[in-house]
Amino acid sequence: MPFYFPDKEQSATFAAATSPRLISVFRSGDEAMVMPRVMHKHDDNLEIVLILRGQGQHVIGGRAYLTGRGDILVYNAGVLHDESTDLNESLQVYYCSANQVQIQGLPVNQLLPVGSPAVIHCGEALAHVETLFSLMVEQTALHTPQSMEIAQQSLAVLLLLIRNLSQSQIMEPPLTEPELGQQIKAYIDQNYPDDLTLAAIAEVFHINPYYLSHLFKEQIGFSPMQYLIRRRIGEAQSLLIHSDRPVKDIATAVGFNHLNNFHNSFQKMVGMAPGRYRKQWHEGDLAK
Repeated sequence: MPFYFPDKEQSATFAAATSPRLISVFRSGDEAMVMPRVMHKHDDNLEIVLILRGQGQHVIGGRAYLTGRGDILVYNAGVLHDESTDLNESLQVYYCSANQVQIQGLPVNQLLPVGSPAVIHCGEALAHVETLFSLMVEQTALHTPQSMEIAQQSLAVLLLLIRNLSQSQIMEPPLTEPELGQQIKAYIDQNYPDDLTLAAIAEVFHINPYYLSHLFKEQIGFSPMQYLIRRRIGEAQSLLIHSDRPVKDIATAVGFNHLNNFHNSFQKMVGMAPGRYRKQWHEGDLAK
């Protein structure tokens, strides 16, 4: 077997004097991930998901993807994302979140350039990606200085591997959304707590409501009202996890005028009532 020597001159992917920091890492069991996180974003960290089993639909940055085993999902910081699966089928995944990710030429905590596909298929590299995730989980669980360093270095290797897969993989050209569709989505994202209706949105953009609904669903994967509800529920999930505000106040804050409507929408989309969701999350029974 021949010796292999690294190149004497090597280009750097990460900015000088920076090192990605692992925030959390997780591997779901057979029973996990049946309760999806609905439309939400993280402004201060990057998330990576590797699907080991199951199928679903993920909307990342306004683009819909059908996902399955061997797919890597990259959630750049600040990018809205949404996961939708049959509540009778679980997704088995590896998941990690990280910050202090500074790629040369990109904003902090962004692994892939804007416009790049956010779903990358591992192909023959699946075993390598699984090994790196497994190593991060095992070493983080040990909680020793040496094991944590191994986990952090494994994260850096994983990010480099994903970057390489993204750049070398032959993929279909990214779908471009017409300017109008982007403007409608941005309007809903900005005004989701308000009393929005399809007619009101159509009036803002001076177009027929039926045409608006057809255009939006074709580009985003949901009707405008479905997207609005998912946006609200996603924000509600974040408030339930990260605050102690009463459920009624959260419902109002995200745009629900009636508590019963909030409960019904949350139960239908997430699979449980808001209060139970908060309780189980804080007790450590939910992932992510």
